Amino acid sequence: MRIVIFETELTLSVLANVINIFLNEIKSNLEKLIGSDSNNIKTGVLSDFVKFTSGKAKTKNELSEMCERTPIPVYGGNGINGYCAESLVTSDTVIIGRVGEYCGCVHRTNGPAWITDNAMYPGWINSRVTKNYLFLLLHALKLNNYKSRTGQPLISQKVLNDIKVSIPSDDDQNKIFDSYITEVSQFFGSMNIREC
Repeated sequence: MRIVIFETELTLSVLANVINIFLNEIKSNLEKLIGSDSNNIKTGVLSDFVKFTSGKAKTKNELSEMCERTPIPVYGGNGINGYCAESLVTSDTVIIGRVGEYCGCVHRTNGPAWITDNAMYPGWINSRVTKNYLFLLLHALKLNNYKSRTGQPLISQKVLNDIKVSIPSDDDQNKIFDSYITEVSQFFGSMNIREC
């Protein structure tokens, strides 16, 4: 898909960079967004709040274009690879690319999806953490920086488990996500955008 803004074509990687700018701004203004009451914030390592599991293999022959018969997106390490008829997860979730140069990419689904073994997703999320906040948190952590430096780039669950995180209250998580949505909406709402 190409997106044209003021007759200028942007790739999805450019749009991802724009989103990262907003995430960095939100991260730097976190204290202002949630107030200075540290009693609202729980700290720990990522595995205290979420347990990841790897997806399951899906061959290229099992993928197709999206149609009425195959409406389920299949996510790999770098986003949607194709579509299929069955889902691995039945509701919205957060996906992290696990293998390849772009490992650490974070995606958010809007419903049922299949996740391949080149990605991982939360098998369990602590009730204190919203999926929207988890999505932003994982983006802000710049997970690609945690990839292995030998052989094929890879992010392991063990590495993710030990990352230190701070989790604000539900209300504050919602404020942070609402701020993100407002910023992104204002940015794109002020432009002449059309899909090609």
